[in-house]
Amino acid sequence: MENDYPYHLYGNNNNENVNILDRGTQETDNTKENSYVRSFCANLSQCVMVSFTSTVLSGVAVGLVVTVLWWIEFNVRGHCFAEWDAIPSRVRHQKLIVRIVEAMILMFWPLLCITPVISWSTARELNLLSFCIIAGLLESLCHSLLYIFGYYDSRLKSYIGNVLFLSVLFYICSKVARMYIRKRGINTNVIVLTLELGLQFILGFLLSLLFNYIFIGLYNKASEFHKFLLTCALIFVFFLPKLVLTCSITNANDVYTPGQGILFAVTYLTCTTVVARLAQSNIEKLPYFVGLSVVHGAFNIIDKLTIPLRDKICRIIFRREASEARELYVHHYIANQSLISIITETTSIVFNCSIAYVLYHYYEGDGEVEIKYASNTPFNDWIERVTTAVSIEFVMNVVALMVQIYLRIPVVSTWKEKWRFILFVHVIQMFFFAVYYSEYLNDMLIKKYGGNTNRTCIGFFDRL
Repeated sequence: MENDYPYHLYGNNNNENVNILDRGTQETDNTKENSYVRSFCANLSQCVMVSFTSTVLSGVAVGLVVTVLWWIEFNVRGHCFAEWDAIPSRVRHQKLIVRIVEAMILMFWPLLCITPVISWSTARELNLLSFCIIAGLLESLCHSLLYIFGYYDSRLKSYIGNVLFLSVLFYICSKVARMYIRKRGINTNVIVLTLELGLQFILGFLLSLLFNYIFIGLYNKASEFHKFLLTCALIFVFFLPKLVLTCSITNANDVYTPGQGILFAVTYLTCTTVVARLAQSNIEKLPYFVGLSVVHGAFNIIDKLTIPLRDKICRIIFRREASEARELYVHHYIANQSLISIITETTSIVFNCSIAYVLYHYYEGDGEVEIKYASNTPFNDWIERVTTAVSIEFVMNVVALMVQIYLRIPVVSTWKEKWRFILFVHVIQMFFFAVYYSEYLNDMLIKKYGGNTNRTCIGFFDRL
């Protein structure tokens, strides 16, 4: 019966059977390898697309818009190198009015961060808007009184403003915390939940005090190399509170939906990123500037690689079990955080470099510099720095996004579905940052120009 079947299907010896099996295994391996290559290329192309649209397009565009807003505020506020009593009264009145308007605007910062979570109707029911208006009017009154009685040049106005801002923050967060406990039956203490809801402002407030009153003083007196080291240290100092904030937000997942967690961290992420890039933009030597860009990008990649470890630490601290529901919250929060950080890094590069060169244009008005302007040297330097830093960010962001895809974080789908929301939140935060930090930004960057002029102040939309 053996001859009834085609002989070639079976082969005439054992070696031929082995060769057939080897060919089948090889074809399977080749198919898997081709599938892996196609999958890798598809993921890479998506990451390049997301990095390009978020870094190059969105970040650069927002950076230029915020620079224009800062430039308007810079010219309207008025800047002087003399003591307060030596400043002309017209300029003092101008500075007072601008500061009052900015103080009133800042009182609405916590409200605009939490309103998308609770809705405008709920905010009206809790009278949150009314309290912000009252606090803004109180600070305006305090500024006016300090000006009338001759104490406006002291730090007392900052202390009063900080107390009122914290009062608004804790009022809003406590009202929202009580509402959650009452309506949703959340089993937690109202004070603990209040602190969790306002943690990004609390951490940011503490760091801003250290930055404004300690770091800037050290930075202005440091050499270029020491500025480089201080800026690197600033990146790592900001990371530890960010880890605490992440643990707190992912632990309070019964308060918000998976896509809303970023609203409880976006203020801290935005402010710390811009401040770190601000310190970088004031470094004149290009090698140090490029080195800091690489440090920022490398730290971004390391941050993504340590996501599983950080999540495990958070679960241990808060004694939470691993579950699909919690993983959903964590992954959506990390995806939104990464996208916000990507745009903010590029926005900060463009914004801070632009500020540095705009101030250079305003305060370096001698003949030698006029010759440089004729050859567009400052503009070429700006292009060189921005292009270099953005290119490094683009490449590093592609790598970081690939890491997140490997960790199954839906960063690509989140960008495709929510890029408008992410951009809107980012622009709002950059606006408030420019209002709050403009005074400290300018003081930090124009310090070196104080001895280069005999004039007391610059005029309205004028330059030295």
